[in-house]
Amino acid sequence: MALFLRAAVTEVAPLTDRMRAIRLAGESLRGLAWRPGQHIRVNVTPPSRWLRNPGDARRTYSIWDLDPDRGLIDLAVLDHGDGPGSV
Repeated sequence: MALFLRAAVTEVAPLTDRMRAIRLAGESLRGLAWRPGQHIRVNVTPPSRWLRNPGDARRTYSIWDLDPDRGLIDLAVLDHGDGPGSV
């Protein structure tokens, strides 16, 4: 079980007015296995903020698609408006 992995947001595209496709990429994602319906928790604020207020920093997303050979995870994210993950 992987506990902490580092990745970067490499693409963001609108799916609908309130949904966005977000692609994460990173070497630590290579070789991951997953099952449909599995989710991940993402820290969406800088470490200096989430160490003080961890509840504000993490969001849970379902994995839309995973390419373990290329180290890519695709998410479909509902945009709630003005939260920490909206920027």
